[in-house]
Amino acid sequence: MPFLKKREGTFNPFSILFYLIVFCLLVRAILPYSSTSIVWFPIPNSNGFVKTEYTLTVGEKIRLKVKAKNVRIQYSTSDFKVASVNQSGTVYAKRTGVVIICASYHNMKFNCRIRVVDS
Repeated sequence: MPFLKKREGTFNPFSILFYLIVFCLLVRAILPYSSTSIVWFPIPNSNGFVKTEYTLTVGEKIRLKVKAKNVRIQYSTSDFKVASVNQSGTVYAKRTGVVIICASYHNMKFNCRIRVVDS
């Protein structure tokens, strides 16, 4: 490329720009795409669960889906005797009753109602 030829005693700003662009493209190609920087938060004043109500039979389990990606969500249950939940969002139905599963991320909290019935 003729504009990249170095001439004695002259400053070529295009060569700096060219090398900067090449450097950025190389960094982008070498480093993997970071999915941790992509975070989708639910719309405010709406529930963060994909579905807000489930009916399970005793002994059944289900994994709750949340409208957020790549965030660490804390799950809790209102009554662990009726249904328990682990940190991946899997709910285990133990005995008949109604329980509220709460998912929280920072100051956002979302509820899902689980009704457990006999088989």
